[in-house]
Amino acid sequence: MSLTNYSASDSIRTTSVSAMPGLIKCIKAKQQNVTAELFQVAKEYNANIIASMKEETETDCLATQVASLKEIINECGNGLMSQAEV
Repeated sequence: MSLTNYSASDSIRTTSVSAMPGLIKCIKAKQQNVTAELFQVAKEYNANIIASMKEETETDCLATQVASLKEIINECGNGLMSQAEV
């Protein structure tokens, strides 16, 4: 996940963050359901993306980060975040 903060190339940051929703889909397919483990991985990915967004300067990369957050949240569905976390 350190590539989401890679300072030498915005292309690498964009590619690495755009892969995260696909990894969530793979975990979900393997487990054949939404589980606590999936939620934990999704929360770690989301925290990493949000931390990266705080330092991001490229608009295209920021847009990809927001889209990835949305895809992860949609893939996990209800129960990923509490009202306080939202």
